[in-house]
Amino acid sequence: MSRKNGNREEPGAAEVPGIRAIEEHAKAAGVSAPVFAAVKRARGRAAGKKVEKGEFEKAVNGFLSAPIGGV
Repeated sequence: MSRKNGNREEPGAAEVPGIRAIEEHAKAAGVSAPVFAAVKRARGRAAGKKVEKGEFEKAVNGFLSAPIGGV
């Protein structure tokens, strides 16, 4: 999402390829709503947080492979 200042774009405002909102990654990966909510809470992520696909997958896989009851 690039913002424009007059007729020119602001530096650093352009979207970076591969970085998407966590909701978009969850939908594309078929992550269920309860798992997504738990991963979001465990990682302290707010809705709309943008991350790379690999970072999102690492968070989901880490949550799914964690022992029940935490550490």
